[in-house]
Amino acid sequence: MLKGIITTIRRWLTKLLWLASIVVILFVLLVSVVKLILPYWLDDKETVIELVEQQIGGEFDYQELVIDWTRFRPTVYLQEVSWKSNDHRLQISSERNTIELNLWQSLIDGYLQTESVEVNGVKLSYTLNDLTPEADPNEVSEFSINRLKLALQMHPEILQQRKISLRDVTLTARHQGNSRTLVAPLILYTKLGNERQLIIDARSELFSSGRFVIESVGQPLSENSHVDLYASLEDTDIKSLAKFLNLKQDYPVDLINAKIWLTYEGDRPVEGYSQILASGDQSRIAQLDGAIRFSSDDAGFRIASDRFHLIERVGLNDTEQQTEQEELLVEFDSEFNVTVERNDSGASWDMSADNFPISYLVTSIKPFLPAEHFELASGLEPDGHIHKFHLIAEQSQETFNPIHADIHLSDLLINEYQETPGFKLDQITINDEDGKWRVELFAKNSQLVSSSWLKSPIDIEELSFNGLITSDRQSNIEIDELKVINPDLSIRAEGQVSLTEDSKGQPDVELALYAEATDINISELHRYWPTKGMKQKTVEYLNQSLLGGTVSKAKFLMRGNLANFPYQDGTGQFYIEADTQDVTFKFDPEWPQAEQINAKAIFDNDTMSIVANSGQLLGSQVNQATATIDSFSNDISMLVITVDAQATDASYLALHQNSPLKEDIGDAVTDFVINKPINPTLEITIPLGNDVPASLKGVIPLDGHQISLKDYPLKLDSVKGIVHFTENGAYSEKLRGNLWGNPFSIDVKVDEYTGDDDLVKLDARSNFSAGKVFDANNIQSPLSITGSSELVVRYRVADNANQSLIMRTDLKGTEIIGPDWLSKQKEEAADVLITLFESNGKVQSRAIYRNSISSQLKFSSDDINDVNGVIAVGNLATAKIPAPQNGVAIRGEFNEIKSYDWINSLQLKSGGAFSWPKWINDIDIKTPSLDVAGQKLHEVHLTDEQLAGQYLRFRMTAKEGKGSLTFYDDGRKHVVVDELDIVLEPFSKLSDDDIHLEKSALYNWQLECASCRINGIDTGVLTLVTQKTEQGVSIQGDSKIEGLLSAYLEGSWKGDLSKVNITFTSPNAGRLLQRWGYGDGIRDTSTEGKLELSWQGGWHQFELNKSNGSFTVNTGQGVVRELSDRQARVFSLLSLQSLRRRLSLDFRDLFEDGFFYDSINGNFTIKQGVVHSDRVSINGATAEVTITGSTDLVNNTVDQNVVVIPKLGSSLPVLAGWAIEPTTGLIMLLINKIFEPVLDVVVRIEYNIKGDLSNPEVIEVDKKSKEIVVPDEEVLDEAEDKPIVESELILNEEAQETQLPEQQKDRTDSNGEELDASSEQQKEDDGNE
Repeated sequence: MLKGIITTIRRWLTKLLWLASIVVILFVLLVSVVKLILPYWLDDKETVIELVEQQIGGEFDYQELVIDWTRFRPTVYLQEVSWKSNDHRLQISSERNTIELNLWQSLIDGYLQTESVEVNGVKLSYTLNDLTPEADPNEVSEFSINRLKLALQMHPEILQQRKISLRDVTLTARHQGNSRTLVAPLILYTKLGNERQLIIDARSELFSSGRFVIESVGQPLSENSHVDLYASLEDTDIKSLAKFLNLKQDYPVDLINAKIWLTYEGDRPVEGYSQILASGDQSRIAQLDGAIRFSSDDAGFRIASDRFHLIERVGLNDTEQQTEQEELLVEFDSEFNVTVERNDSGASWDMSADNFPISYLVTSIKPFLPAEHFELASGLEPDGHIHKFHLIAEQSQETFNPIHADIHLSDLLINEYQETPGFKLDQITINDEDGKWRVELFAKNSQLVSSSWLKSPIDIEELSFNGLITSDRQSNIEIDELKVINPDLSIRAEGQVSLTEDSKGQPDVELALYAEATDINISELHRYWPTKGMKQKTVEYLNQSLLGGTVSKAKFLMRGNLANFPYQDGTGQFYIEADTQDVTFKFDPEWPQAEQINAKAIFDNDTMSIVANSGQLLGSQVNQATATIDSFSNDISMLVITVDAQATDASYLALHQNSPLKEDIGDAVTDFVINKPINPTLEITIPLGNDVPASLKGVIPLDGHQISLKDYPLKLDSVKGIVHFTENGAYSEKLRGNLWGNPFSIDVKVDEYTGDDDLVKLDARSNFSAGKVFDANNIQSPLSITGSSELVVRYRVADNANQSLIMRTDLKGTEIIGPDWLSKQKEEAADVLITLFESNGKVQSRAIYRNSISSQLKFSSDDINDVNGVIAVGNLATAKIPAPQNGVAIRGEFNEIKSYDWINSLQLKSGGAFSWPKWINDIDIKTPSLDVAGQKLHEVHLTDEQLAGQYLRFRMTAKEGKGSLTFYDDGRKHVVVDELDIVLEPFSKLSDDDIHLEKSALYNWQLECASCRINGIDTGVLTLVTQKTEQGVSIQGDSKIEGLLSAYLEGSWKGDLSKVNITFTSPNAGRLLQRWGYGDGIRDTSTEGKLELSWQGGWHQFELNKSNGSFTVNTGQGVVRELSDRQARVFSLLSLQSLRRRLSLDFRDLFEDGFFYDSINGNFTIKQGVVHSDRVSINGATAEVTITGSTDLVNNTVDQNVVVIPKLGSSLPVLAGWAIEPTTGLIMLLINKIFEPVLDVVVRIEYNIKGDLSNPEVIEVDKKSKEIVVPDEEVLDEAEDKPIVESELILNEEAQETQLPEQQKDRTDSNGEELDASSEQQKEDDGNE
C-alpha cells in the first residue's frame, strides 16, 4: 500500500514537472516570438504614438525608441520624449529615459513591472487655474486625503515599481502671465519587499530648500499600513506665493521655516510633532516659535504645545507703512492642551488654553486631526483670541455635558462652511451652570453670512445673546435673550433650539422661537428671505414687489423642525404678524407700484395674508386691499390681491397708460372722462413659479357718474349700474344713463364677452328727445323740436381696432317745426339713419333724414374739426355731389325758402353766442323764390365765405339785388345791402304766419343799405343797429340823402311793449318828394319832424289800432300846388290836398298858382291809431290856417276843422281875392268902386273836412266878412299896372247874376266831383303809407 502511494505521488510529480516544462517552453517560445516581432512593430512610430495616446490621452511624441534584448530582462531606451495634455496646461519632456522591464513578473501580476526606471533632464510646465478665496476648501482636502487614497487603490501599480529615479527635474508653474520655477536634483522612489521610500529634495524661487520623505510598510494608507512622513521647508516666502497664486487672504508672516513628523497607522494619524519658525519685517507676525506634539491610540488622544511664543504687531497690515516708533508689539507665551480619554460610556475631555490666537491654534493642530475634523477646521478657518479656556466635560454617544467650563474669547471670526454660517463676535463667555453651558455673546458692527439660507451677508450693528446650551441626546439651546439691531431692523427674541443628527448624519434642527421686531426696512427684506423652503420664483417675486416702507412692529413665532419649514403639512408653525406703514408694493412687473400702503401682514406657515386699509396707486386711493399667497412651497404658488379703491379720471388714465390695460383694453377707453371718483373692486391672481400671466377680475359700481368723451361733446349723465371686467374683457349689468337729458339703457360687452371676434359691443336704447340735446348743450335750437322717439344705438370695435356706430330712429312721437324740408308732424314717421366707421384714425360718416337732408363726411378721430365731405339738403338730398378738397360743402336746392326759418336755422348758438362749425368749407343754396317777411326775392343764390376776424359771411344774389349777411363769433349779425330795388306787398295783406319773430332773433343785428329803392323810394344810405338789453332789444339807425334828408331812428322792444322814435330833417322836402316820385306839388320847403310811437307786442306786431304816440312837424317857406295822389297821402294829416282845392275854388285869384306859406307847424297825438291834431297851424302868405280834429288811420277816415283867417292888407289884389263878391277881375272892382267905395271881404272861414281819408267831404261851416274902404289911389294904381280885358268883363257880369247861396252850393258840388275822382288804388296806397 505504501509502495502504491509512493508510485502515485511519483506519477503526479512527473506530470507536474512535465506541465511546468511545457509552460516554460511555451513562455520561452512566447518571449522568442515577442522578441522576434516587437522590433518590427516598434519601428512603426505612428502605431506606438497612437497606442500611448489611447491609453493616457493628450499628445505623445518621441525621437527614438530602442529595446535591448541582450539580457533576459529587456531594457527600453527612449530619447527626447514629450507629452501634452489635451488642454496643454500640463507639458512634460525628458531627454534620456531608461526602463528595465521585469517581463516575468508583469505576466504574473497582469500589469507592467519594472526593475528600474531612470528619467534624466525632466522638464514640467503646468498652468494653474485661478485660486480664489471663494474656492471650496473641501476640494483641497478631498484631493489631499481621500482622492489620494482612492487613486492608490485604483492604480496599485504605481507603488509596485522597484525603483524610480528622476534627475535634474525642473518644474515651471504658470499663473496669469507669471511663472515660478522649482528645481529638484533628484527624486528617488525605491521599494524593497513590503517597504517603500520616497525622497524629494528641491529648491525654488519661493523657498531656499525643501525636503520631503515618506517611508511606509505595506500599502500606504491601507488598513494595516504604517507610514512615517517628514517634511521641511526653509525660508518659504509665503506672501510671494500668495501673490503668485493671486490669493486674497491676508498672510500674517513673510518667511516660514517649518518641519513636521507624522506617523499614520492606516489612514489615521497616531503620533506627530511639528516645529514652526516664522518672521516678518512688515507683516502682522514679527516672530513665531512654536512646537506641538500629538499622540493618539485606542485609549484616546492628546494634543499639546511644547512651546508657543508669538510676537505680533498690533494695528499693522500689509497696506500700511509705519515707522518703528509707531509699531506696537504684543508678545504671547501661550500654551494649550487637549486630552481625550476614551472609556466604555464615551470619553472624558480636558481642554485648556491661555492667551492663544485661535487661528494659530487651529493651524497648529490641523495636521494631527482626523480627516473629517481637518476638513471642518479648514472650512471654518476660525480666528480670534482665547483669553482663557478651561473645559472639562463628559461625552457619551448622545451627550456632551460640562463638568467645568470657564471660557473667555474675543474677536471670534468664523468663515461660512457648508451649513455653518459665517459670523464675527466681539466677546464670548461660556460657563457651566447646572450641567448646562451658559453662553453669552456680544458683537458690534458684524456680519452674518449664510449663502445656503440668505441671499447676501447681513450687517449687524449690535448683537447680544444669553442662553443655556445642553448636549444630551440632542443639543438644546435655550435662548433667554437674543437681540439684533442693524439699519434694517431691530429684533428681540427668546425660545429654544434643539440640534440632532438624522439617519444620514445631517443636522436636524427643532425650533421654538418667539421674537418681536421694530423699524424693519421693507426695501431690504430681500436680504433676509430664507432661500431654503421657499421656491425661487416666490423669492424673486417678493424681491421685486416689496420696494419700500417700514414695519413699525412685527411678531415672530416659529415652532417645529427646520427641515420641514415652511410647514406646509402642519407639522410646525411659522407665524409673522407685522404692522406696516408707507409701503411701496409692485405687485406685478408690468403694473405700476402701489405706494403709501398701511397694512397688517401675516405669514402663517407657508401662506401669506396682507390687509391694507389705505394706499394709493398712481393717484388712485386704496380704501382696503388684501394680498394672499396660498403656499410659498408649492411648485406654483398663487398670489391673490383684492383691492377696494377709489379712482379719479386722471388717476385711471395714469394707471391705464402705465399698465397692461393699455395693451389689453386699448387706448379707446382713455377717451372717456369720468366726473367724479369711482370705487372699483379689483382682484388680481398672479401665479408664482411659472410664466403664466396674471389674471384679473373686478367690478366697477357706477352711481350718478358722468361719463364723457374727451374729444367729443358727448356726456353720459347719471350713470348707474355695474361694470364687470377681467383680463380678457368686460361686460355691464343693469347699466343706465342720460345722454343729453335722454335716458338710455346700455349693454356693454368687451373682448371675450362679445361672443365673436369683436373687441367691444355696445347696444343702447332710449326714448330720445332731440330737443333735449340742444338744451343739454346750452344751444338755442334753431328749430322747435318737441316729443320723443325710440332711438337704437349700436357701437362696435372690431378685432383690428376699427370702430363702427349705427344710430337709427323713425322719429315717431317727435314734432319738428322749422323749414318745410325739416318739419314733421308728431305721429309722422321720418326715418333717420346715422352710421360712422373708424379705421386708422379716420372716421367715415353717413346720415340721412327722410329725403330732405343727407351727409357723407370723413373726419379725424383725433380732431373733430378735421372734417371733409358733403351735406346735401332739399332737392339735392339724394343726389351724388363731389366733396371739396378740404372741409365740408353744403349744397341745396329748394322750390321756396322762407328767410325767417332759414335765419333761425343758421342761428346756432352755444351759451347764447353764435357758433358756426369751423369745418364747413362753403355753402351753395339755390331757390327760385326767397320769402323775406312776406316779401319775395327771385332767382336767389346763397353762398358763404369765412373771413379773418369774422366767423361766417353769407352772400346772396337775386333778381332784385345783392348783399351779404355776416355772422360774427361774438353773436353779431351784419347785413350789407349792396343794391336793392324791390316793390313790397302791403303788410296789411300778410298773415301772422308770414311774419313771426322773437326778440332773440333780433339781437345784435346791423343793417347797412348803400343803394336801396323800396317801392320806388330811394332810402339813401340807411343804417340800422339792434342790441340786446336787460329787458329786451333796442334799435338805432339813420338814413341820409345828401342835401335832402337826414333821419334818425331809435326804438326798443321791452317785455310786451315796442317803441319807435324817428326824428328827421330835410332842407328841401319838395325835391325829396320829387326824388321819391311824388311829383312837384310841393316845392322849396325845409322840414323837420319827430315821430314817437308805441304799441303792444313786438316790432313785427305793429298795428295802427294799438299804436299810441305823438308826431310833430315844422317846415319853412314853401308852396303847395296840385298834389299827386301819392303826395296827398303823405300830407293827409294836414288835409293840404283837400284844403288847397277848396281854397283854389273859393278864392281863385289867391290860390290859383298854389298855396304859399311861410311855415307849417303841427303837433299830433296818436291814440290807438287815431291821430289827433293838437296844435297844427299853417302860416300862409295870404292866410293863417289852423287845423283841429283827428285822422283815423285805422279806418282811413278824417274829421278835421280847418279855420282859415285871411291876411288882409292894403294890397288891392289881396283884398280882391278875399272879397265876398265874385270879383275875380280888377275891371269889375274898378266899376264897383265907382259906385261904392267900400269892399266886403272874408275875415274868417271855417271848414269841416270829414269822411273817407281818400275822398273826404269839405263843408264850409262858417264864413265871416267885413267891409273895408279901398282908397282910390290903390284902385287907380292897380288899374294902371294891369289893363282890363274883355273876357274879364264877361266873367264878372255872369258872376253877378248868381246869388251867394247858389254860389256856395255850386262850389260844394264842384268840389265833390273833384274829390270823387280818387280811385280805389289810392285807398290801397293810403294803407301802404
